[in-house]
Amino acid sequence: MLKLAPLLMVTFACLLAHSSTLSIEAYLKQVSLKNGQFKAAELNIKAYGLKASEASLDFLPSLIGDVSYLDNRQATTNSFSPTQTITWGGYLGVQSKLRTGTTLSLTYNTTQNNQSGSFVLPYSYYYNYPTISVSQPLWKDFGAAMSEANEAALTATYKSAQMNHQYLKQQITYNAETTYWRLALYREIVKFDKQALNRMERILKWNQRRVALSVADRVDLLQSQAALKQRQMQLQTDEENLRQIESDFNKLRGINSDIVSEQVSSIDTAVDAKNIEKLKKINIRLDVLSSMENNKALIEQAKAALERIKPDISLYGTVQFSGINNEFGQAQNASFNSTNPLYQVGLKVNVPLDFGLVSEIYEGNQAAITAGQYANEKIKTDAEQDWLDLEKRFKNILERFEMAKELEALQSQKLEAEKKRFNAGRTTSFQVLQFEDSYSEAQLGRLRIENEAIVIRALARLYQ
Repeated sequence: MLKLAPLLMVTFACLLAHSSTLSIEAYLKQVSLKNGQFKAAELNIKAYGLKASEASLDFLPSLIGDVSYLDNRQATTNSFSPTQTITWGGYLGVQSKLRTGTTLSLTYNTTQNNQSGSFVLPYSYYYNYPTISVSQPLWKDFGAAMSEANEAALTATYKSAQMNHQYLKQQITYNAETTYWRLALYREIVKFDKQALNRMERILKWNQRRVALSVADRVDLLQSQAALKQRQMQLQTDEENLRQIESDFNKLRGINSDIVSEQVSSIDTAVDAKNIEKLKKINIRLDVLSSMENNKALIEQAKAALERIKPDISLYGTVQFSGINNEFGQAQNASFNSTNPLYQVGLKVNVPLDFGLVSEIYEGNQAAITAGQYANEKIKTDAEQDWLDLEKRFKNILERFEMAKELEALQSQKLEAEKKRFNAGRTTSFQVLQFEDSYSEAQLGRLRIENEAIVIRALARLYQ
C-alpha cells in the first residue's frame, strides 16, 4: 500500500490540475459577461436596432390639434358692429402620409364667438365643422421619393452603426481567443527557455572543466558564458512578454491583475487533425458591410437633396361640413349633416428660380451618388482580395506546419540516437545537450506555427 502512495499522489495532482484548467469556451464566456466594452457593444446593438424605427416617422399617423383664444376690440366704422369679440377655437384630428406621397388629414374644428358692445343684444354662437384634407405632390416628393430617401438614409446610418458594434464584439472575441492561445504559447516558451538555460549552465560547467584541464581553449569558455547570458536575457524578455499577456488576458475579462492563476489548454489541442481544414467564408466581414451601409446612407442623402431642388407642384382638396348654433350640441349635430358642405380644390406651385444654383446642386449630388457606388464596389473588391490573401496565408502555414512536424520528428530521432551513442561511450554530454537544444527549438518552432494557424482561423471567423 505504501508503494502505491506516490502513484496515487501523482494521479491526484494530475486530476487537480486538469480540473483547474480554464477552457477557451469558459474564458470567452467570462469575457462576454465581464468585459465592459463587450457589454456596451451589446447595448448599442439593441439601441440602434430599436432606433431604426425612427426612420419611418414620416409615414406614421400622428395626432394633430390646436387651441386658440382671441379678444378683438379693434375700432370699427359701423356703430352696429360689436365693440368686442371673444373667440375660443380649436381642432383635433389625425394626419398621415402615404407611400404615394399623399398627405391625408381628418380634423374636427370648433369655434365659440361671443360678441358684445353693439346696439343689438349680446350674441354668442358655436361654429363646428369636420374637415377632410388631401394633398398630392405631382413633382417634388412624388411617390414620397424624398421621404423614402431620408428613411433609407437614416436606416442605413443606424444599420452601419449597429454593424460596427457587432464587429466590435467580434473583435473583442478575436482578441480574447488569440490572447488565450498566446498565453498558452508563451507559457510553453518560458518553459523551453528555462530548460535551455539549464542546458546552457551544464554546457558552461562542462567547458569550465575542459579549460581547467587544458583540453579546450578559453574562447570556448567565453562563448559558453556569452551564450548563457543570452539565454538569461531571452528568458527575462519572454517572462516580461508573458506578464503582459497575462495582464491583457485579465483585462479582457474585467480583472485588474497581471497574474493568471488558472491553467489553460495546451496549444496542441487547438490545432489537430480535425481542425486543420479549409477556411470557410459565410459572409462579408461586418466592418465591410458597415462601410457599405454608410456609403448607402450618403447615396440616399444625395437622392433626397435632388428631390428638394425639384419644383413643388401639389394638388390639394378639402371637404368640410358645418353647423352653427348657440348650443354646442346642436351645432355639433348639424356639423355632420351634408346639407351645408364646403368643397375646395387647388394647385400649389413653388419653383426655384436660380437655375444656375439648382444645376450645380444637381451635378454635385449626382457625383456623390456615383462616388458612393464606386466606393462600395471598391470595398467589395478589397474584401474579396483580403479573403483570398487569408486563404493563401493559411495554406502557407499548413505547409510549414507539416515541415515543422517532420523537422521535430527528425530532431527527436537524432536526439535519441545521440543518447544511445552517449550511453555506449561514443560521444560527449556536450553533444547530447546541443541535440536537446535543437529538439526544443524544433518543438518551439512548431508551436509558433500552430499559433499562426489559430490567429488565421480566428480571423476567418470574422467572415461568419
